[in-house]
Amino acid sequence: PKATPPFLPPLVDQERDVYTLVLDLDETLIHNVDYGQDSFFLVRPGCVQFITDMAKYYEIVIFTAALQEYADQVVD
Repeated sequence: PKATPPFLPPLVDQERDVYTLVLDLDETLIHNVDYGQDSFFLVRPGCVQFITDMAKYYEIVIFTAALQEYADQVVD
């Protein structure tokens, strides 16, 4: 779908200034491995803890140039 401003939904907690941390999914947070019809992804060591810790201070946005179905599957 074509994106139109505003690109992100409004923050729920607007009483404080919140910075946004944008993280790239592919080759930064995960690595996708293809073996013919089999495919899986490897999560970078410490990734889950890093996101958990950063979520205390930032609004986290995960970016990918891949299809949304792929991103949803990985993020969920």
